[in-house]
Amino acid sequence: MEKAKSFEKTEVIPFKEFYYELAEKLLEYKNKRNKLINFLHKLKDDGLQITPLNDQNPEGTTIELEDIDPFTFFGIFNRGITNDNRIKILKILKEFFNLNAEIPNNFDGIPVLNNQKSWFFTYKYKRKDEDIDLLWELFEKFMNDTIDDELFNKCLEIKGVRQNITIAFYWIKPEDYIALDNNTTSYIAENTKFKNTNINKLKFRGYKEIIKTLKEKNISFYELVKSQYGNSNENNDMAIQNKKNSPIEQPLNQILYGPPGTGKTYHTINKALEIIFEKEDENKTIQYKYLGHELNKSVKDLKKILNQNTHTNSPFRY
Repeated sequence: MEKAKSFEKTEVIPFKEFYYELAEKLLEYKNKRNKLINFLHKLKDDGLQITPLNDQNPEGTTIELEDIDPFTFFGIFNRGITNDNRIKILKILKEFFNLNAEIPNNFDGIPVLNNQKSWFFTYKYKRKDEDIDLLWELFEKFMNDTIDDELFNKCLEIKGVRQNITIAFYWIKPEDYIALDNNTTSYIAENTKFKNTNINKLKFRGYKEIIKTLKEKNISFYELVKSQYGNSNENNDMAIQNKKNSPIEQPLNQILYGPPGTGKTYHTINKALEIIFEKEDENKTIQYKYLGHELNKSVKDLKKILNQNTHTNSPFRY
């Protein structure tokens, strides 16, 4: 069991100033969300790896995403991507929003989202008309320190919010809010009276009680998160690891057609890993190793090989 005294307050949180100023500017776009969508399309057109912009309505169709909430917007640079890609995005954000703060020089202590679950809402055919508006309302009250229990708890009912809302709060106000993810909740369960740290059970009242308890122990949320995550490269691994508990939204009944000898087996493995890990081509730095000599092994052995070869830092190998 770790000692709480290991997480005493720090004077420097590298990302705090930039992230907070960005949040303040973002609030000005509450009623100009189409400009945010256009901005994201520009990032994508420039080849940057960002949050998916394809929506569905009805189910199984592909339409362009027409609306976005501020927390999902923040997630475009707090996902399982390389730090180089993250810095490129932040440079463009700094110019677009005319920010004065310096871009962070490291990203330690920042939990990142699962690439396949980086929206704070669900597809259009499943979401309520009010979902994204509610998230903007919560964001505005969050920035003004006027959150009420009813609104927070109502937002928890939005499909896609989950524990991620505590992570987003921490991104913007790391001295006031703790990120409740798999790492920090393990520490909290071992060192406090809170054994059930599921935000849907805690609600806003329970979340505030955890925050109060940690502050009374003089625990720096930033130091706690950083200690559980390690360096920023390891954060990207956590985004991949957290996918184990998330349902996959890509259709799994995909069929590859072609005569013998055209590489269906090879592409089947590629496609399987793409579905599982949502692999990203970061300026072609991700390299893939084809285990052709293993194809005659049993599915069990192949699965073992894939697991052994994907627990390393990006680039992925299998």
